[in-house]
Amino acid sequence: MEPPVARPPPLTVKRAWRVTRLGLAGLLGLVVLIVLATNVLIRTQLLRRLVNSKPEELVVDYRGAASWLPGRLSFDALTLRSRDRNIEFEAALSGVALRVSLVDLLRRRFHATRLRGRTLRFLLRERLAPAEATPTRLARYPRIAGYADPPLLPTTPPPPEPAKGPWRIVIDDLEIAGVEEIWIDSWRWSGKGSVAGAFELLPGREARVGPARLEVAQGTLRYGDSKVAERTRGAVWCDFPRFDSLTRPGNDVWKILSGGSNLEADLGSLALLSSDSGDPRLSGGAGSIRERIRMRDGVGSVQVSVTARDLAVRTGKRQFRGSAQVDIEAPRVDFLQGEASLAGTKVVLSNVSVEGDPSHPWAATISTPAARLFFLDGSFDTQLAGDLLDARPIAALLSPGLGKWAVNLLHLENLHLTARLAAGPSRLALTSLRLSAGTFSLEGDYRSSPGRERGDFHAKKGILSLRFTIPSGG
Repeated sequence: MEPPVARPPPLTVKRAWRVTRLGLAGLLGLVVLIVLATNVLIRTQLLRRLVNSKPEELVVDYRGAASWLPGRLSFDALTLRSRDRNIEFEAALSGVALRVSLVDLLRRRFHATRLRGRTLRFLLRERLAPAEATPTRLARYPRIAGYADPPLLPTTPPPPEPAKGPWRIVIDDLEIAGVEEIWIDSWRWSGKGSVAGAFELLPGREARVGPARLEVAQGTLRYGDSKVAERTRGAVWCDFPRFDSLTRPGNDVWKILSGGSNLEADLGSLALLSSDSGDPRLSGGAGSIRERIRMRDGVGSVQVSVTARDLAVRTGKRQFRGSAQVDIEAPRVDFLQGEASLAGTKVVLSNVSVEGDPSHPWAATISTPAARLFFLDGSFDTQLAGDLLDARPIAALLSPGLGKWAVNLLHLENLHLTARLAAGPSRLALTSLRLSAGTFSLEGDYRSSPGRERGDFHAKKGILSLRFTIPSGG
């Protein structure tokens, strides 16, 4: 006779509750252990030492760190500083709450599936060649703690990839309620806004931004110390797919931009258009500005409308004052080709006083039937067409001599202008010039480059015919 098979005692309600309690206690103990370990990690120097293993590329600092649930972190303040061979930036946040993937920490990934913050200050500056790092330009740049000034481009090749790669920062869902400052190179905005989006950063190697959107409620935009606009409002959005910062240096990153903006503001001044050398120098120009930008994969369009009142332009000892309406039309902006079409741009000048005489206001309308701007050196080539009330500004800009005497003598009024203007660094060419008013006409070409200046002109009025050259006259 076989012995009876041992059977487990029946699972009574009391025994089931004991097993459940043991399981819950074990789970609770695991949760407490994870929370304690997380607090040890973030409240000591352990996390800083792990993440900041290459401070020349990435520094993460914070204060007021706490964790009450696994994967949930909060910081009173959190600062991220990073740089690659092209740029340096700092993002300073306050009131930060994070949901972090603990598993990804084992793969050297700080992966926040959700980030919420109270405020943000963002600083970014381009690294410069020594010749570009002029005192005037550097005075407009933000200072970033921990990085040397001036921010020069590296002269040595990038080091080989270490066995342990840098920490990758991944933010899937970011929302900041109060954007207080965005300072990029010479441009500094401060005010009230909010931002939402996503980004990824492998310091010194890769980056991805967006989709991201900045909503601007109000603020002030400055270029260096010059106040450009107030009461800025609207939105900016962008999407940069993942890119290698070594293969897309400098402005190459604009070739992959998709995004746009709708912004308007009260114009404060056009002083930013002044030359760093001080001639010409602009001041005043209060009014309004509206802009609309649309980009997809580095190609798009730009529309800007500017109204400027009481604008003053001083060149040499001469000063002009007046108002301007500028409508910039760029139907095709192509970062892949490095150029933009400005066909359709129009400038209307009114109530202009020439050399301080407001008794006889001057006016003009100038348009560009065809125009191209080249990004590499800022040069442009444009066809001009316009109507001028008279020749006073031309006479004011001409040096003493026959040319100025001739323009004053002819008392030119209601001039029609056509010309081709090409300009670039240290060069200017005004060709196919034709000015006409009644029986008067002036045709000519003028070219200027370092150490050379040449102009040939032919003026006719009735039976009077004059030919003269610049600089020699004749």
